[in-house]
Amino acid sequence: MPVPAGPRTNRKRTPQLSRKPGRVERFLLQAQCAQGRRRIGQLRISARRSPPGPTLSRFTVSFRNSFQEGPVAAYDPAQDNKVANMKKPFILATAALLGVTAGNATAAAKIDFAKQVQPIFEQSCIKCHGADKHKGDLRLDLKDAAFKGGKDGPVIVVGDAAKSDLYRRITLPEGSDDVMPNKGDVLSKAQTDLIRDWINQGANWPADAVAKASSSEPSALEVAKLGDIKPSAAEIQATARLDGMGVAVRPLAAGLNWHEASFRSCDAKSTDAAVVQLKDMLTLMDLNLAGMKFSDASLASLKGLTNLTRLHLEHSSVTDAGLANVQRMARLVYLNLFDTGISDAGLEHLKTLGQLRHLYVWQTKVTDTGVAALQKALPQCEIVRGWDISPVAEKAKDTKDAKDAKDAKTN
Repeated sequence: MPVPAGPRTNRKRTPQLSRKPGRVERFLLQAQCAQGRRRIGQLRISARRSPPGPTLSRFTVSFRNSFQEGPVAAYDPAQDNKVANMKKPFILATAALLGVTAGNATAAAKIDFAKQVQPIFEQSCIKCHGADKHKGDLRLDLKDAAFKGGKDGPVIVVGDAAKSDLYRRITLPEGSDDVMPNKGDVLSKAQTDLIRDWINQGANWPADAVAKASSSEPSALEVAKLGDIKPSAAEIQATARLDGMGVAVRPLAAGLNWHEASFRSCDAKSTDAAVVQLKDMLTLMDLNLAGMKFSDASLASLKGLTNLTRLHLEHSSVTDAGLANVQRMARLVYLNLFDTGISDAGLEHLKTLGQLRHLYVWQTKVTDTGVAALQKALPQCEIVRGWDISPVAEKAKDTKDAKDAKDAKTN
C-alpha cells in the first residue's frame, strides 16, 4: 500500500524512491543526520520523497545506485536482516579505523580532558588565565571558573563550539587583537580541533582536574640560576641572518639576554640554511621548529644548544637519527614529538635527559615497550601518547571475524 506523501513544502523536490530502505541504509542515514547536527527522533522514509534538509543530497548520492526507477521486487525483511547482520561489523570497524571528519563532533573519538585538553591549557593558557593572573576575569585552571567565564560572559557553550568564544578566539589569525594566546605562538590546528571536539562532545571536565602552569616554561628562578649572559659577536650576526630568513628571535623578558626563536614564518626553501645558523645561538632557551622540514645534517647544529629548556619538533621531519642531537641538552624539560616518524630507536637518545618532564609522542611509531623503557629511565617525565583507538579497532575486527566464521559454517 502506498505511503502517503508528507506535507507540501517549498523545498526542492527530490528524486523518487521506489522501495523502503533497509536497516543498513537507515544506519548510514542516521550517521549522516548526526554529522549534519540534526536531531531526528523517528526516521520515516516516504516512497515519494526523502526527508528534507542538509542531509538529503548526501543520502541521495550515497544510495543513488540502490534506488531504481520503476517496479522492483517486493520488500523482504528476512533478506534485509541478513544483509544488515553481514555489514554492520564492517561498518563499525571502518568507523573505528577512519575516525572522524572535521567539524563532525558527534562522530569524533571521545576526547579525554586530562590527557588531551588540559596539557594545552597548561602550556598556552594558564600563564594569563590561571590562579596568579586571570586576564579579563577569566580563569581556565578550574572547572567552575572556566564555565563561569570572564567579564564578557561565558566562553564555553557546552555542546556547541561554534558559539563558544574560547574556540572563536583560539582560531583567530595570529596578530588579531582577540586571539588567544595573544603572546607567543598560536595553537596549531590539531590543538584547536581537539578543543572544538571536546566542547561539542559536552566539555566533560572532571571535578578533580586542575590545570597548572606548565613547568616547562622557563621560570625567573631558572633564568636566575643560569645567570646573565652576553651574546657573542657570532650570535649577533646569526640573529640578523635569521631575521632576514623570517625566523623570529626575541628576548624571553625585557632586560634579559636569554632568547626564544620561532620558525613559524620561515620560508620552507630556506629552512635548512636557517637551522644551520642556530649553532651560534647559545642564549636560546626556547626553540620552535614545529611543522618544519629539515635534514639530519642541518639538525646537527643543535648539538651545542645546551641551554635549551623547550624544544618543539611536532609535525616536523625529525628522524630517529636526528634526535640524537638532543642528547646533550641537559636542561631540556619539554620536548614535543607529536605527529613525527620517531620510533623506539629515537627514544633511546632521550634517556640522558634527566630534567625532561614533558614528552609528547602522540601519533608516532613508538610502542608500549619503548615507552616503558624510557619511563623507567626517566621516572619523573610525563610521557603523553594521546588517545589510542587500536583496542577499539581490534575488538571490531575480532567481532567481524567471528561473525564471518559463523556465517561460513551456516552456509
